[in-house]
Amino acid sequence: MTKTQEVKTRRALKRVEACNGDCKHCEHCRVPCNGMYYAFLCGFADDAGYTPMSNTTKRLKPITLFHLKFELNERGFEKLNVYQENGYESREDYFQAMADEYDCPIEIVREVAETLGENEDFDGLISSLKDYARIY
Repeated sequence: MTKTQEVKTRRALKRVEACNGDCKHCEHCRVPCNGMYYAFLCGFADDAGYTPMSNTTKRLKPITLFHLKFELNERGFEKLNVYQENGYESREDYFQAMADEYDCPIEIVREVAETLGENEDFDGLISSLKDYARIY
């Protein structure tokens, strides 16, 4: 990383850290579209030359922070768990996001996750919650 790029990345990181996290109403939130597919992108990171994208505005700030910090080597993958790598603070934060996304009580998400096991959090749990959303 060049010194100029490092300065741009640090500036972007400070701006993202200082924001309130309400990406849905932020003037810096960009929505690149390719035909019928779209994603959310933080303009602060984009202006610094990075394009970490999210499928939801709720996850955009943590994903952007992760990518900028990783680029600056302030955090490496070995220090992050799978939930942090995917933009969540913790497994519980992930469960809450899934409960919100699939309009399902958090207790159901926890029960299904416990039954399936942690190795199914990003596969079997999602399939089960989709089924739940169709039924209820």
